[in-house]
Amino acid sequence: MIAAGKLWAHMDLKTLIVDDEPLAREGLRSLLSVDPEVSAIQEARNGREAIAAIREYNPDLVFLDVQMPEMDGFEVMRAIGVESTLVVVFVTAHDQYAIQAFEVARWTICSSRRLKGVS
Repeated sequence: MIAAGKLWAHMDLKTLIVDDEPLAREGLRSLLSVDPEVSAIQEARNGREAIAAIREYNPDLVFLDVQMPEMDGFEVMRAIGVESTLVVVFVTAHDQYAIQAFEVARWTICSSRRLKGVS
């Protein structure tokens, strides 16, 4: 797998899920938990927790909600710095954030409309 300049052969990926909605985190965790390349999954409920988890946990891959109270996903990215080699997948149910996410170099956007409603 190649993502944002990183080459991953079969390896154990440390993953962080950041979303203020518990059902969205649960849906992503459910999908990731069956992937044999994902070795560990951590969660954060907001931008401040995300920054702390990124600095402490040093994940290989982050699924980052764009719209969260107090600090959105773009603010999280600014806080950790553009020099970061972190691979981020922006997760949103709001189409209006797609253009802004595409403007953020090296990052990808993924729509989670189905995940936001996972029960």
